[in-house]
Amino acid sequence: MNRRECLKRAGVLSAAVILALYSSLSDAADPQPVTVLVTYHTDSGNTEKMAQAVAEGAKAVAGTSVVQTGR
Repeated sequence: MNRRECLKRAGVLSAAVILALYSSLSDAADPQPVTVLVTYHTDSGNTEKMAQAVAEGAKAVAGTSVVQTGR
């Protein structure tokens, strides 16, 4: 997997998390718990570091639980 493909996957992962968090924030009057799945595949460990940062960011939002999988 080359650098460009890794960055593309990381961007898609980030976008998915942002969309999940944004949709939960848009209905602030009746907040529902949100579960965010952070999944990744890495050979060098760089994507894992990014996925961990995304998971930490998601955990900082109230009412959000995070499930993280990857290798």
